[in-house]
Amino acid sequence: MYCIPEAKRCRVGNAFPAILDKTKYMNKKLILLCMLIVLGATSYYFSIGPERIDVTQYIVAQGEVKASVANTRVGTIKACRRAYLAPAIGGNVARLFVKEGELVKKKQLLLQVWNDDLMAQLNLHKAQIKANKATAEQACELAAGTKRLKFPNNYLW
Repeated sequence: MYCIPEAKRCRVGNAFPAILDKTKYMNKKLILLCMLIVLGATSYYFSIGPERIDVTQYIVAQGEVKASVANTRVGTIKACRRAYLAPAIGGNVARLFVKEGELVKKKQLLLQVWNDDLMAQLNLHKAQIKANKATAEQACELAAGTKRLKFPNNYLW
């Protein structure tokens, strides 16, 4: 409660109503100013975008060729995908089954390494295996023959 002595009346409520009215008005102005700033920043953010690229458009139609462009680059075209060969054994190339630049298929034989010495060793080992089998068969036949001579008709003492 506050009293104004000149008016000789008392009032219940806030002691400074004029100041409260000004602060309400200031709060509304402050909120409006903040909203305008946010709106301006948002519109600026969305108005700038990626840089535009200048493009010249042409309509394509059939007609006479008026100019041609010469190839100024002379050379070879290299493949994007390359394959490097790394055989398990080294040696000289005996035969090439494909030519340079030729298309190849999966599992296609590309080259043959000189391997006459390895083939000779392989043939030698095969012959040794064959000889060992013959020796084993001969030993089995001799053992069977001695058994027959020692114990005829399978009689045992």
